Amino acid sequence: MKKTILSFIIILVIIGTATRQNSFANNRFSQDHITKMLKSFYTCLATIHNLNKLDSVKRLNCTSNYFKEIENQEMLDYEPLIKAQDFGFDCLKTLTIKKDLKRADLYYVTYIEPNTKMKVTIKLIIVKEKERYKIDYVFLDKI
Repeated sequence: MKKTILSFIIILVIIGTATRQNSFANNRFSQDHITKMLKSFYTCLATIHNLNKLDSVKRLNCTSNYFKEIENQEMLDYEPLIKAQDFGFDCLKTLTIKKDLKRADLYYVTYIEPNTKMKVTIKLIIVKEKERYKIDYVFLDKI
């Protein structure tokens, strides 16, 4: 009887460890996809100068709710997705993307503004929408 209970406990520990490792691998896979999506998105923001194409890129990478919110933010004198009025190739050189350690959906995009040499940090909420990761919210704070 003791051998049966001990065997059962060992099997549970093995299954629990395997499940946790699989969950970690899936989380790492998601994090890599989100990082690639954000790098691609910010590269497009820096290199595309046609407003129609920029809107298409935003529609593709932002949820429909957030895209509507962007359109309604006419009172802002800066672009919330870059926390500035302009974002160019020089900004891409210093672009970093980090996941928050506590919240699974919170990411920080950081770059150095080339003229002022100031560090700019954008806090984003990322969600999965129809098998694609998208920006769902950008925290607005003072620039």
